[in-house]
Amino acid sequence: MRVHLIFRAGMVGLAAIAVALAVQAGTLPADALPLPNRLATANVVVVGKVASIEDKTETVEPFPGAKNKVAYKIAVVKVSDGIAGPKGMATIRLGFVPTPINVVINPPPFQPKVDMEGCFFLSKHGVGDFYVAPGGLNFLNKNNPNFDKDVVLLKRCAKFLQAPDPALKAKNAEDRFLAAAMLLAKYRMRTSPNDKTEPIKAEQSKLILQAIAGADWTPTNDFMKLSPRMVLFKLPLTKKDGWNPPAGTDAKAFAAYAQKWLKDNANTYRIEKFVAKKSE
Repeated sequence: MRVHLIFRAGMVGLAAIAVALAVQAGTLPADALPLPNRLATANVVVVGKVASIEDKTETVEPFPGAKNKVAYKIAVVKVSDGIAGPKGMATIRLGFVPTPINVVINPPPFQPKVDMEGCFFLSKHGVGDFYVAPGGLNFLNKNNPNFDKDVVLLKRCAKFLQAPDPALKAKNAEDRFLAAAMLLAKYRMRTSPNDKTEPIKAEQSKLILQAIAGADWTPTNDFMKLSPRMVLFKLPLTKKDGWNPPAGTDAKAFAAYAQKWLKDNANTYRIEKFVAKKSE
């Protein structure tokens, strides 16, 4: 008998599970795979190796306010290269829920093992004193032939995310676009159903829209690569915003319309970001 279970590991965990489900179903969100988005939405990104698995488990609520508790095993990751997040971290505690014997979990959660080495995209657990990486997209195996190239890209992106405004004004159009894409991925990520929205600074909003407009709009089906179209769809544009793209599947026509809208509305449209609602 096949039993399908999904463990709740907080809103970040649920988001990762949703992405994994979409991969399985063939309905992958367009922004699920690109590395810059994964970096922008993680609390910590490190290159490291699983040195050990702690004997004791930590039993905590999977997310703040949960009525149940979950037992997490803790993998100790020895950090060799800190790409994003707090500096000087020698090790990181990575919590995970072991796959039960004779139980099929579809899609399978990320299961760290000793000597597993690569790049980890981690989020702070909402209750426990550890990080989590719920899905396969939270890990890049060092054996991947593109691993070194991917790490170079991640370090480049981390630099832009640390100082986004200068990157948005860079001479290189690709640098400006990467910065804009990561900011939108970060700003438009909802972490709770109670999140509210607030406008970002007008000047930064303008620079983001201009960066997307000035990007390479050549059509692509490569979901590993960011495209202006997938980044633009982060914005909840409606007819109230003057957004009325041409019908049909003509990518060039859509690109021309989108670029014109972005340029025409860069000074007036204000991007809004999700923020956690303050407790009363």
